[in-house]
Amino acid sequence: MKKLQSISVILFAICIVNGFLFFASQVLGYFDSGVKVTSNQQIFSISMIVMATILPLFGAIVVRRLLGIFLSFSKASKAFLVLSAILLTGSTITPILGTTGTGLAEILVLELMHFTTAFAAIYAAETSVQKQWK
Repeated sequence: MKKLQSISVILFAICIVNGFLFFASQVLGYFDSGVKVTSNQQIFSISMIVMATILPLFGAIVVRRLLGIFLSFSKASKAFLVLSAILLTGSTITPILGTTGTGLAEILVLELMHFTTAFAAIYAAETSVQKQWK
């Protein structure tokens, strides 16, 4: 139960951080209606930011637990960290190529959101497999 509470706190906190970054950027005049996702030409919204924060976190937990089934604890942790590093490195290109109408400030905010979400997902995934101390 404590793991679930810890992961819930992480999820809530990272949604607040990314939401704050998005709203602060909007207040400063960024992320207007001209900034869109390239694939479906959808304007950035808070619901999109929250979903892009929640889904990687749950995905990381599932992947980490699956690795734990097939590998020893230490090998699963190493494999998960390597996979996470590769995915994080690959995701740094999406704010540049995956959006239209973005300036440097929007790209930097999106990159910051990517990194905060990635580190929170790694922490939550590793927390989900830690043994409980009694």
